[in-house]
Amino acid sequence: MAGDALGGALAAVGDVDGLGAGLDDIGLGGIPVTAVWDGPEGPVTLTTTTNPDGTYSFVGLPLGDYTISFDPADLPPGLDTATFDYDGTGTPHEAT
Repeated sequence: MAGDALGGALAAVGDVDGLGAGLDDIGLGGIPVTAVWDGPEGPVTLTTTTNPDGTYSFVGLPLGDYTISFDPADLPPGLDTATFDYDGTGTPHEAT
């Protein structure tokens, strides 16, 4: 039965404003996010776009493992390098 959900957020974290006055967290809205599920009949790809605050969600999902990714080329200028590796697999723009 479908009904599970997953989600997260994309944000620029650090001295984003360049003033060095502390940490800024700026949600990255409008970024396409992809979820791939290895279903019993092959991979199923789902897409969504981050909300203005950087959050995203996929709802009504079948149970299973998903790979979530985004294309660093879709980030705003100056933020084209993802530096946080969420799942520790050496792919800073993808989590499984």
